[in-house]
Amino acid sequence: MADAYRRKGVGATLVEALADDFGCQIADVSWSTPISEAGRRLAHRISPEGIWIS
Repeated sequence: MADAYRRKGVGATLVEALADDFGCQIADVSWSTPISEAGRRLAHRISPEGIWIS
């Protein structure tokens, strides 16, 4: 996510749209490496029960 759009909900909205498109819950979304620190924070914020990293 570009710095100008961070902390505005854009990333979370994109992940929610991706999960909706695939017909799954956000907790079922897998995050691929490499994942930035900002990406890891986003993942944990929108899926506090834990995240999948592949």
